[in-house]
Amino acid sequence: MKKLSDLIKRNANTKIILIYLLLIAVFGTLIMTKLFGLFEFNSDLSLDPLLYYSKDTFYNTLMLLGKDGRAGYLGTHIPDYFFMFFFHPIFSLLIAALLISLKKTETKLYDFLIVFPLFALLFDFLENLFMDIHILIYPDEIQVLGSISGYVTMLKFIVINITLAIIISLCIIKLIQKTKSLNKQ
Repeated sequence: MKKLSDLIKRNANTKIILIYLLLIAVFGTLIMTKLFGLFEFNSDLSLDPLLYYSKDTFYNTLMLLGKDGRAGYLGTHIPDYFFMFFFHPIFSLLIAALLISLKKTETKLYDFLIVFPLFALLFDFLENLFMDIHILIYPDEIQVLGSISGYVTMLKFIVINITLAIIISLCIIKLIQKTKSLNKQ
């Protein structure tokens, strides 16, 4: 974990963060536009924004999507894989940048805080992978993947929410620190 945290700290600068934001915008646009209309499926059936879904919802969604909808869903996962590899790590970069600015980077706790958002990346990846496997083998099912897919999604959102709380807390600490230093002058 220390090596990964150190790597993130070395890259936690404005230039890298801006590049990540640009790539998030590009891949997010590709996802939202379904690759500019190249892929078609009913977005109302997307499981991605759900905080949790059951095995039945998972399999019913695959059925309701239909053959073309499943192909479209699979197609939009291509940019989604790229998106997640910039979206989740940017939180690690932001936490590292804030900790560096607070001069707090040399403990195991801080290393953990920096790496923590990457757990959401793992859960997001598994969520997409489980869906993609099922789309490819449809109408066959792997019951265990359908069962744990909703839980993986829930874990992803829990990690994202905790990560946002960490970032907000660090911003408040930075603001308090900045205010105190201005008051001393």
